[in-house]
Amino acid sequence: MGLGNGLVNPSLNGSISLVSGENEQGGNLGVSQSLSSLARIVGPPTGGALYQFYGTWSPFAAASVFCLTALILAWGLRARIPERGLKV
Repeated sequence: MGLGNGLVNPSLNGSISLVSGENEQGGNLGVSQSLSSLARIVGPPTGGALYQFYGTWSPFAAASVFCLTALILAWGLRARIPERGLKV
């Protein structure tokens, strides 16, 4: 989990700052961090309840639905992220 967060968070924050206007960056990054914290609070008990009441497969099925939803949203946003060349 730590490795995944270490790889995802910098690119997520960079993408949010590129998509946001100058006056919106702080607010959008704050919302992103707040939702991330909320997911860390709500996720484990929800996964435990799914596991207990519906079986071992249910947390993985729910995670798959959330990941697919995030992929669809990210795919739609990729057109809004400007391409930038590397300056060496």
